[in-house]
Amino acid sequence: MIVSRLIAQFVIVLLLMAPENLLAADREQQQIMADIRMLQEQTTRLQLLMASLDDALQKLPITIDQKLEKIDAKFETHANSARNAFVEQQVSIESVANGVRILRERFDDTNVRISSLSQEIEALRVAIPPMPPSYTRLITDPETGLPLELGPAPSTSLQPGLPASPGISPQRMYDTAWADYTTGQWMLSIQGFEAYIKAFPGSELADDAQFYIG
Repeated sequence: MIVSRLIAQFVIVLLLMAPENLLAADREQQQIMADIRMLQEQTTRLQLLMASLDDALQKLPITIDQKLEKIDAKFETHANSARNAFVEQQVSIESVANGVRILRERFDDTNVRISSLSQEIEALRVAIPPMPPSYTRLITDPETGLPLELGPAPSTSLQPGLPASPGISPQRMYDTAWADYTTGQWMLSIQGFEAYIKAFPGSELADDAQFYIG
C-alpha cells in the first residue's frame, strides 16, 4: 500500500511539472525560431550586399577603361598640339634662316660689286692723265702800262712719263697675270705682274705680285 501510494504521488508530481516543462520548451523553441529569422534576414542582407558588390566589381573595369581612354585621348590631343606647334616653330625658324641667308648673299654680292666698282674707279683714275693748269697772260702797253688784251699762255710741254694703264680693274689685271703663272707661261706672268706693280703700286696685291716675280 505504501509503495502504491508513493507511485501515485510521483505520478501526480510529474503531471504537475509537465506543463511547466512544456512551457519552457515552447519558449526555447520560440527563441530559436526568432534567432533563425534574424539569421535569415542577415543572410538576405548579406546576399544583397554581395550582389551589389559583385555588380560594382563588374562595372569597375569598364569605368577604369573609360577613364584610361579619356586620359589617352587628352594626352594624344596635347601631344598633337605640341607636335603641331613644334612643326610651326621649325617652319618659322627655317623661314628666318632662309631670310638671313638671302640677306647675307645680297650683302656679299653688294660688297663684291662695291669692291669691283672701286677697282674700276681706281683704274680709271690711274688711266686718265692729270690736266695741266690753265692760266692767261696779261699783255700791257709798254708806254702807258695799261693792259691791252688777254691771251692764252704759251703752251708748255709735259714731262714724258710712263704710259697710262688701260682702263682695266686691278683685280682683273692681277688675275690675268696669275692665270699666266698657273698655266706655266712664266714670261707673260712676270710681265703682267710688273705691269700691275707699275700701274697699282699701292694695291694690297702688289706685294704678292712682287713675290711671284721673284
